[in-house]
Amino acid sequence: MTHKYRAKPIYYDLLKNEQLTRNEVDFYKDNYPSYYRDEIAFFASTFEFNVYQALLSKFSKSWIKLQHPVEIIGKGICYPKGKIWLADFAIVNPSSNFLIAIVEAKGVLTKDFVLTLASLESMQPQLFQKVHLVFSDVIPTQNQVIKRLFRSSHRDKILTLSELQAKSICS
Repeated sequence: MTHKYRAKPIYYDLLKNEQLTRNEVDFYKDNYPSYYRDEIAFFASTFEFNVYQALLSKFSKSWIKLQHPVEIIGKGICYPKGKIWLADFAIVNPSSNFLIAIVEAKGVLTKDFVLTLASLESMQPQLFQKVHLVFSDVIPTQNQVIKRLFRSSHRDKILTLSELQAKSICS
């Protein structure tokens, strides 16, 4: 659970479909730890929450996985535990457990994330093809990696929030 630079985190009750105050979150955490673990979602920013809402308009809640672990590098000497990226969302068919898409809400594009993306492309190309990047309102094509992706067959997987709201990510 990381807070993003100058972002307002949101706690959301997935069962009641409502935002929670910090006091309510602490109450559940202290008094109902299993409910807190299973039903309270943390969104690092309002933008990430808005992407979740857009995904909910397209998929049932049971299809959307939050903070989905994606293995970039398997266990080895250099990385005894492997290297895992926690993608913001994954779209997974609950009956077959088939991964349909990985969705990352990018309010700010960091060098660390660009390296993660490049590593995923190199080490797990089949998973890389499932990645969708969602930016708030402008796609940062001044970044060389994003510019290259934007000019490639990956173009349809780089979206603004309004584009995500308007079209399917599974086509």
